[in-house]
Amino acid sequence: MKKELKFFTIAIITFIALITVIFIINQLNAIYNLTAAINPVFGQSVLIALTAVSLGLVILPVIYIIKLPGQLKPPEEEDSEEYNRYLALLRKRLIKNPALAEISEELNSMANDREAVKTALSDLNRQANQVIEDISGYVFVSTAISQNGIFDAVIVLIAQIRMVWQVAHLYNQRPTLKSIIKLYINVAATVFIVREIEDLELLEDQLEPIIASVLGSSLGGFVPVVNTASVVMINSIVRGSANTFLTLRVGVIAKKYSKPLHQEEEKAKVRKAASGEACLMLGRVLSKSAKVVTKSVYNASKKATRKAGQAGKDKVLNIADESKNIAEKIICKIKN
Repeated sequence: MKKELKFFTIAIITFIALITVIFIINQLNAIYNLTAAINPVFGQSVLIALTAVSLGLVILPVIYIIKLPGQLKPPEEEDSEEYNRYLALLRKRLIKNPALAEISEELNSMANDREAVKTALSDLNRQANQVIEDISGYVFVSTAISQNGIFDAVIVLIAQIRMVWQVAHLYNQRPTLKSIIKLYINVAATVFIVREIEDLELLEDQLEPIIASVLGSSLGGFVPVVNTASVVMINSIVRGSANTFLTLRVGVIAKKYSKPLHQEEEKAKVRKAASGEACLMLGRVLSKSAKVVTKSVYNASKKATRKAGQAGKDKVLNIADESKNIAEKIICKIKN
């Protein structure tokens, strides 16, 4: 049975690796064709640079994760002596974790191992959430502004690989081989836009009534061109929000599999719980990151008025102001 499981695991890893490599090569080729059309030398330079970055971002995190200490498997019975020994060992490892250097003395001074472990994990979870939200914010801004499927896929791939590495590094222990496979299956599925329908429904249920209510209250008295400008802004927010949600979801799963005291759960339960937590985090991320997008669009609109007459300037600025207000209302409602 163990031999069959090992063979099956290796086959899955090989298949995922092969498909991912083919996908990356395809995307790099598309980017090369775009840049080579501008200048062949520039295209070759971009191709070499992106190839080096892609290899580094894929290989180095995997090597580092493999070198991390293995997981301490918690006993099933929490009231047993074996579980107490497990907590003592886990506490010693957590105290040595560089991410907990600021509270290491506090952890040392605690008499109870269980309380020390709880305090340490609470701080690590906070730091992990910050990493996940920061990288997801970058994904939102980049993909909302990009509006290009090829570049979006590359951005999401690089960001999620980096995020998985940082989360695993934070907890300072290696996820199990099974967990690593699940993690990178989620990364690959996100990049290939292979999304579970129930996960997307969570996002759609959250965004659809918000956008509908804002549009209903904001666009009634404006000229059609305002609607067009507002739709562009909303499309950017929705596109960025979808990529951000999927990145948050992968980050939550990475946190789940990387932290100690992790118990094996059914795949569906882990996925559903991760999607729910990602929805809760989405509002916080958008409230910070959407300001960058709305400000960029607003500033671009102001620059566009330099070549227009006074009447044209007033019209464009009114459109920009209204689009900005609509975007801010959407983000405010998502946050609340």
